[in-house]
Amino acid sequence: MRKIGKLQRSLIVAALVTIILISAGVIYSLGFLSNNLLRALRPQAANEGKIVEFNLDGFKSLGL
Repeated sequence: MRKIGKLQRSLIVAALVTIILISAGVIYSLGFLSNNLLRALRPQAANEGKIVEFNLDGFKSLGL
């Protein structure tokens, strides 16, 4: 068997750490996206989603 050098050992450790970090990021992202997708597709409750009226007179009085 060949002996593993310091550089190869460092690269293997760096590769393993990178794989672990990317895997954790992917799993977190999938959980985050699926949670928000379910929340977006779920029908809203009756008291939510009330129509908000825009006060044109108040806007004009601001002078913007």
